[in-house]
Amino acid sequence: MKDVPPLAASVKTLQEAVQLSLKDGLNSDCLFIFARAIKAFEITHDRRLPLAELQAAFAQWWNAAKPHLPPDAEFDEWRFDFEDTFAKTHAPLGSNSLEDTTRLAQRLGAVSNLFAGRRRARADLVACAAVVL
Repeated sequence: MKDVPPLAASVKTLQEAVQLSLKDGLNSDCLFIFARAIKAFEITHDRRLPLAELQAAFAQWWNAAKPHLPPDAEFDEWRFDFEDTFAKTHAPLGSNSLEDTTRLAQRLGAVSNLFAGRRRARADLVACAAVVL
């Protein structure tokens, strides 16, 4: 495992991802939290999960969540919902886009001060920041 950047939580196992998603019980965000935890797991291990492993991870989640699910809950329906959620999820668990953007802006501000009095260099820096943000 490599060092995890501060933009994501360290999720060492798929079981840990399951536990993180269900720590507050079954709620409307648990599949989203599970998807973000899986993204963090992928960052922690520096690899993307193939579809078969992603489905196996969902099966672990299903087994842990089953006692809390409605009696008529269908595995495939929940799996499709998870797969859709996972495909739309971009931010791993532990990331905070607003905080990350603020941190970047502060760094860019410090660099901008180096160019104080150099109008063109500052304009170039602002243009670069606009592209990054």
